[in-house]
Amino acid sequence: MANYKLSAFLSIALISLAIVGSYLAINGRNQMLENSSNTTSFSKWAQCYTNLNATSCEDVKNNSTELALCYSSSYGVGQLTYDGSNQTTAECHNFRQYFDNATSTDLINFGDHYFNCFLSGDVLKIAYQSEYYYDKVYTPIYITCAGY
Repeated sequence: MANYKLSAFLSIALISLAIVGSYLAINGRNQMLENSSNTTSFSKWAQCYTNLNATSCEDVKNNSTELALCYSSSYGVGQLTYDGSNQTTAECHNFRQYFDNATSTDLINFGDHYFNCFLSGDVLKIAYQSEYYYDKVYTPIYITCAGY
């Protein structure tokens, strides 16, 4: 009887750990990024973005599955972050309003608008759907150049 209880307990513990780990892997990565210390200005962000050896989904070669995933991720992220989309999140709308009135010396994350838009769980979840898009397109522009 004691072995049965121990086996049941270990099984429940492992299942719980797997569920929590999956949730964090998909939805919680942005929590590993520090929001409070960001001092990146719009001009600094633009300078970094301009100096990137930018890549895009068109650079995916010999992998039609990854190419399709990359385009899907790019489109999905755009739908949530572009203010002209009917799927724009409230956080991204707030960032775009701030962006439209900001100067080059203003911080990109004033009011946490940038972080709450581009590093939100919803946006990152879509970006993660393509390893290529997340690693080669999204991260350099929206995370690294933004100072995260």
